Amino acid sequence: MPPTPTTPTFSVVLILGSLDCSRPIGGNALRSQARSRSPNRTPLGFPGPRRTGSVGRPAWAGLDSRRASAPGARRGRVGSKRRAPRGHGSVPVANRIRFADPPNGFGIPPTGRIVGIPDRFCTISVPAFPAVCSDCRSPVPRLPTTECILTYLAVDLGADSGRVMAGRLTDRGLQLSEVHRFPNVPVSVHGTLHWNILGIWHEIQEGLRKAAGLGEPVQGLGLDTWGCDFGLLDAQDRLLGNPVHYRDARTNGILEEAFRIRERDEIFACTGIQFIPLNTLYQLLALKRLSPQDLQMAASLLMIPDLLNFWLTGVKAAEFSIATTTQCFDPSTMDWSGELLAAFELPECLFQPIVHPGYTLGPLLPDLAAEVGLPAVPVTVPACHDTGSAVAAVPSSDPDAVWISSGTWSIMGVTVPDAVLHAKALAGNFTNEGGVERTFRFCKNIMGLWLIQECRRTWMRAGETYSYAELGAMVQANTRSPSIVDPDHEVFLAPGDMPLRLQTYCRASGQPVPETKQAILSCIVDSLALKYRWVLTRLEDALDRQLGTIHVVGGGSQHSVLNQATADATGRPVVAGPSEATATGNVLIQAVANGEMASFGQMGTVSAESVSLEGFEPTTASGQRAEWDASYQKFEQLVAHPVSIGA
Repeated sequence: MPPTPTTPTFSVVLILGSLDCSRPIGGNALRSQARSRSPNRTPLGFPGPRRTGSVGRPAWAGLDSRRASAPGARRGRVGSKRRAPRGHGSVPVANRIRFADPPNGFGIPPTGRIVGIPDRFCTISVPAFPAVCSDCRSPVPRLPTTECILTYLAVDLGADSGRVMAGRLTDRGLQLSEVHRFPNVPVSVHGTLHWNILGIWHEIQEGLRKAAGLGEPVQGLGLDTWGCDFGLLDAQDRLLGNPVHYRDARTNGILEEAFRIRERDEIFACTGIQFIPLNTLYQLLALKRLSPQDLQMAASLLMIPDLLNFWLTGVKAAEFSIATTTQCFDPSTMDWSGELLAAFELPECLFQPIVHPGYTLGPLLPDLAAEVGLPAVPVTVPACHDTGSAVAAVPSSDPDAVWISSGTWSIMGVTVPDAVLHAKALAGNFTNEGGVERTFRFCKNIMGLWLIQECRRTWMRAGETYSYAELGAMVQANTRSPSIVDPDHEVFLAPGDMPLRLQTYCRASGQPVPETKQAILSCIVDSLALKYRWVLTRLEDALDRQLGTIHVVGGGSQHSVLNQATADATGRPVVAGPSEATATGNVLIQAVANGEMASFGQMGTVSAESVSLEGFEPTTASGQRAEWDASYQKFEQLVAHPVSIGA
């Protein structure tokens, strides 16, 4: 029986093996004992989750060293009628670790160098000496144990800012740290709002350089962004202009034009996507009208994450979750809707073959890798739509759990195995966006923290600078705003003076006009909470079942007043966290693809074990419930009869 440690530990380096005080200590003895141990013991011979020869792997990791293909990461047909792009498709799982013969009786190399593990970053600890054998009680040295740290990079691009994050996966869970952050500011040129895509690309490269400077072996790289926007490439793969921002005015009034080509219910039956003017389908319709020569010159259309992945790897592909945001994807065939594209006279040849989360496109291009100082790191597609990666990190496996990915947009919904395409889904203007393992996110977009972000920008332009924490502190809990707005009213869509627009809406709807910053912010918080209740009611009606706890993930999960207001308005418990849900999901999808986790189903467990979650219970005070109910009745009227606001 192996010795049982009874003393504290200190950090040194390791050597693989198990120890029996009745046998001589040395390299050959260690290796022979390690080979003889049963598979349900650790490399050091102790019972535990790790298997013989697989050191430092988490309890939820894959159990062998064979090449592991990620789900959906196959060559050839990948949920598509055409061939998938020529990528790697699978990546090697960690090699079994080989160690040099120990030069001393304790089996610890003096240099602390581990042989045969160039791609892992380990922390090592051994017990202080002497340990005591649990059988004979004689003092014996104890061999060290190791914790293997697997570092993945997540490039997470939001509409407001972008980050490069390092995710370190250990048997204790996932730890994230920010490597590089930068603002993502659109640029207006001659009345058209563009993304500064080359500036974004420059910042990604800068983030990768900083990551290389960490000195940690990087296992993989994944990238996610917002949805709907795209770039066009010519036959030589040159970018045809800066991508246009989804908030650009070119799609104003576009839905009526689209419905003259195809009826609303026909479009929904083909795509299962909600009708909002910023969808790719309507952007392309506007482009065909305003700049037809761009479509004539184009040879490829790549969504923003697909474009950046092409620049990273040289491989063109369309990731599933981002493809569904276009309203050009058919969930019934799991491919582009040729029927719909033909109806809108859009060339199907522009669209790339579909790949699914966990597909490895290939390594960084050699010139790029050399420029940023990284090796040929494999690039794996997570759910490239940031909401898809965020939902993958929801710390729950309950099929009745509701999630809100709370950021610039609040996306609220549930995960379902198949797209929901019936009449109630159409009537509620719900959407079916792609997720991991070919699931769908049955959900609805809500304007979200965009209202607060634009208020903050307006006040900053006036010389008043506030952090988001300071803005959150201005809002008092359990105090109802006398005025509410529909956050999804079209007046709030474009950038601009948001405090003035909120005041204009309240004045036009006959409500008290919020004058102070506190009153404006309280109006936004209450309005968002009531919108969540409105969406929840319609979700339950569309699915014909009662839903349960609401999980708020993303940056908005840190807004405790909004979380409590959500619990009070909906009457449901709210669980907040993780705040870095998108990066968490991005990294965990890479880990599954790399064979370090056995399945996508374990991501919620790892996410829950990696962060502190905060719970919010709905109010039980009858007076407060009555206030919320009264506010909700008024809110329903505002949504049913949209406020008319002049230009």
